[in-house]
Amino acid sequence: MSNLKGLPKNTLKYAAGYSPNDIRTRVVKSFLDILILIELKKQHQLSGYDITTFLNEQFGKIISPGTVYATLKSMKNNELLDGNIQDKKTVYTLSSKGQETVSIMMIDFHEQMALFSQKFLTL
Repeated sequence: MSNLKGLPKNTLKYAAGYSPNDIRTRVVKSFLDILILIELKKQHQLSGYDITTFLNEQFGKIISPGTVYATLKSMKNNELLDGNIQDKKTVYTLSSKGQETVSIMMIDFHEQMALFSQKFLTL
């Protein structure tokens, strides 16, 4: 993103006081479980550290390990993930319910994001 009105992008604020980083953080946190499911579908197995590293490399250092681990625990409680201890760390894989969920969700997610984008751009 180029500088707007000479402001460096890290100091740019929109009218409501949000920065581009604030918006990115809100989106990533809102879709964190979906992002984890999609990445596990691609990678097949990841530790919490691997997931945190991936997210922070993709979106900037905006997600804390605590946020990731709380989300993983919730997803495991909802039977979307299986966790197995390997070399003193928990490695997560998609459960059968998680695999089914991510397959259906990816189709619907793309449709919903396209609709949201169309509506958002017409505001």
